Amino acid sequence: MIEHNNQIGSRYKKTSYRKFLISNQVYLFYKIELQVIYVVLFWDNKRNPTNLDIVLSF
Repeated sequence: MIEHNNQIGSRYKKTSYRKFLISNQVYLFYKIELQVIYVVLFWDNKRNPTNLDIVLSF
């Protein structure tokens, strides 16, 4: 789905990452550079969201 519509996910804050809801519990975080889609992270929504910012800052 992302390959055919790379704007399908919403932008995560003011980062280059986008997020896409896979299920009620899991988000897929990805970013696109040139013609490549990078799957960065699968995030369990039960986890502390502060930790998400820390993980994505690397």
